[in-house]
Amino acid sequence: MIVDINNTADNKVKNGCLRLKLYTQNNTWLSTLQTGASDYMKWQVSWHPTDDTIIVDSKDIGYTAYQITAGKNISPVIWTEELKAVADSAFKVKYHDN
Repeated sequence: MIVDINNTADNKVKNGCLRLKLYTQNNTWLSTLQTGASDYMKWQVSWHPTDDTIIVDSKDIGYTAYQITAGKNISPVIWTEELKAVADSAFKVKYHDN
């Protein structure tokens, strides 16, 4: 997964927001997921440690998670306390926040 910032002028709502470029383990492009998380606020993106779930924690839009199923389908998942714990831990690591 590569996280970049959408800086295209054609979508002013998503301009400056995180864009997730997803690849298979063989480095084949899978999909691009445009988030509403702004680069102007603190954020982190991480993988769940045991399944194909992407966790986004952003101080402007909150928590979101997406699961990759059948190796190609991306769908939002219901937020759980377990996902929140993973997100909070990754956020603390990224920002050195104890």
